[in-house]
Amino acid sequence: MGNALTLGQMEVRFYDDSACLRCRCRHLMFALRETSAADNNPEPGRQYLRDTFGQGFWGKREGFVLLREWLAALGNTEGMNEWVKDSGGAHILAGRLRNDHA
Repeated sequence: MGNALTLGQMEVRFYDDSACLRCRCRHLMFALRETSAADNNPEPGRQYLRDTFGQGFWGKREGFVLLREWLAALGNTEGMNEWVKDSGGAHILAGRLRNDHA
């Protein structure tokens, strides 16, 4: 598992394929990448998800939080040291989404 790419190693073009963009997980990963790229400021990631899912965001929000919390735990998993920075961003973004209101 130590060979997993971190979000910082992924290129934005990885997400440009429309087939990839249909996958909710890809959107979540891209939002996390946006958070990490902004020095763990959760606003770009949150805004990306809100813009992407529109009104559907509110119905998916709790699922996003649960997945983000799982991703946040990766930084504490043996052999996943590459995820320490990104897991911190996931934790911050999960908190921001949990406390998001209309």
